[in-house]
Amino acid sequence: MFSLTEQIKYYFEHRNLAELLDREGCKQSSDGKIRDITDGTQFQKVKLNDKYSLTLIMSTDGVSKSDSSSTKLWPIMFLIAEVPPQLRLKFLIVSGIWCDSVDAPMNTLMKPIVNELICINREGGVSWTHPLLDIVYRSSVTVPLVCADAPARAKIQNIVSHGGDQGHL
Repeated sequence: MFSLTEQIKYYFEHRNLAELLDREGCKQSSDGKIRDITDGTQFQKVKLNDKYSLTLIMSTDGVSKSDSSSTKLWPIMFLIAEVPPQLRLKFLIVSGIWCDSVDAPMNTLMKPIVNELICINREGGVSWTHPLLDIVYRSSVTVPLVCADAPARAKIQNIVSHGGDQGHL
């Protein structure tokens, strides 16, 4: 497991995330066309209006180490929606990785992540110091979206996958 709080703090204090958000921000398209998730009306409903609030997009999927290996990796990753699409992978947050010959037990893998998100919200956000202004800010964090294929989604929801035993019922 890797701390969401520490990674968010690191991006603000050492990778100029605040400056990027000040400069680029979460700009909607001016012509009303949807080009990114941040242009959609549903995103606007969940977006917090604080200057440095973050909307995270979670994703996970099982990946085999190689074709001949039975070992699988299940990373839990987050993208910051407010970062421009072409830069999002530079601000990728990896919160946890499961590595085993059996699929990840999502309840076990997700519990510390959910607990940390609850803690972040209880504390009013992630506290960080602006590197240029030397002002302490708190960034609220919300995770309204999870991107996952059908098998990963079933694991997250703790239900039988469509191809699993009795998945046809």
